[in-house]
Amino acid sequence: MQEIKQINKASLAHITALIFGLLAFFVVITAAIFTIVNIVAQKDFAGSVIMVVLFNIGAGLLLGAAVALIMAFFGWLIGCLAAMIYNIFARRAGGIKVELVDIEVVEDDGKKQGKDS
Repeated sequence: MQEIKQINKASLAHITALIFGLLAFFVVITAAIFTIVNIVAQKDFAGSVIMVVLFNIGAGLLLGAAVALIMAFFGWLIGCLAAMIYNIFARRAGGIKVELVDIEVVEDDGKKQGKDS
C-alpha cells in the first residue's frame, strides 16, 4: 500500500486546463454544427446557403477557440486550487492510499516482460 502525500499544483493545473479547454472547444463546435443544420433545415436565412454555412463555421471556430482558452484558464485555476486543498488535507488527515501492482507486459514477439524478467 502506498500513499499520495502531495500533488504537484502545476502538473494538475496543466492537465485540468487541457481537459477543460478541449471539452469546451468540442462543445462549442458541436453547437455550431447543430446551429448550421437548424438554420439550413428551416431555411431561416437570407442569401446563399454556402455563405450562411461558411459564416457559421467561421464564427463557430472563432467562438470555439475563445471559449476553449477561457475554459482552459478556469480549468488551470480549478486544478491549482484542487491540488492546494488536497495537499492541506493530506498533511492533516493523510493522503489517498493506493495499492500498486506490477503487471507483465507481453511484447510483439510473445515474450513476457515484467519484474522477474
